[in-house]
Parts: sequence; structure tokens; C-alpha cells
Amino acid sequence: PFRYPLTTDLPGSFFALDLPLTASEAVVTGKVKDAEGRAVSGANVAIKVGGITQFSTSTTTDGSFQLNVEKGSYQLVVSSTGFETASLALSVNAGQRLENISITLESSQSTLIATIIDPRSGRPVSGAALSANGPVSRTGIASPEGVVTFSGLTAGVYQVSVGSAGFLTVVRSISIPS
Repeated sequence: PFRYPLTTDLPGSFFALDLPLTASEAVVTGKVKDAEGRAVSGANVAIKVGGITQFSTSTTTDGSFQLNVEKGSYQLVVSSTGFETASLALSVNAGQRLENISITLESSQSTLIATIIDPRSGRPVSGAALSANGPVSRTGIASPEGVVTFSGLTAGVYQVSVGSAGFLTVVRSISIPS
């Protein structure tokens, strides 16, 4: 309880009043990880009502977060580059501690696997150069099996270019959906 002394204008009068205070805030804590269980650092954690952010924070290097919120019903929305957004409905009362909420974010990145084939012989073209330029850029050289793999591509349109000695360079546009 909180003790607050009261004084009056009456000489020699002193009163003490004990006021029990109730916390008006609730505390929401948790961790954000990826599908492999690794911490997601720098993820945005927002408490929203009707799509409007009321409170927000970012996760620390170990993926943890803490928000002090008012009592109410909310949507906890977690987002980070390269991941699908996750949300969770929650209700908290004044003074409540909602702890150890675990949020797993699924990757929104795609992998492009290209096999470069000689159209005349049907054999793989080892050493062919492949590039993909769009929201992110990747370059690579085909393996002896003619394969180039690009990971971590986000949704969007890419210009993909393939070239090798003795062949014309081919450029195509591809779209990776969100």
C-alpha cells in the first residue's frame, strides 16, 4: 500500500491514510523465433485495436520482448523482414502479467533452383552464370550438374539472366508470389 500523510490546519493534527493502489497496466512478455527455433532479433511486436497500433516494441537479440499495456482486448501482431506476419488475440486485466508468449514466424522467402541445360545436347551447362535481380539480388555459377540455387528471395518480380561461353545470354522475368 501507498502511505500518504495528510495535514490539516488544526494544530497538532496529523493523519496517515493507507491507499492500496492497483496497477493500471498489464505486462505482456514473450519470445519470437523462426521455424528452426532461432531467435528473431529486431522483429516488430505491436499491440493493435482495430488495426491501429496502441503499443509497440522490437525484440532483443535473444528474440524477447516486453510491453506494458492497459487492460483490454488486443491483437498482438509480430512482423519482421523475410517472415510472414503472425498475430494472436489476447485479453489482459489491470495488473496482470501475461508471460512467456511464444511466437513462431514462418519464412516468407523462397528458393529458386535453376538447372541450365544445353538445348542442342540436352546436357547440363557447368559454369553458366545466373543472376536474379529484383527486391533482392543474387548471382551464382552453375555446378557440374548445371544447377544454381538462390535462397532468401522475397516476393516480387525478378529479372533472371543466364549466360555462358558459346551461348547467347537469355533474360526472363519471373514473379515470386507473396
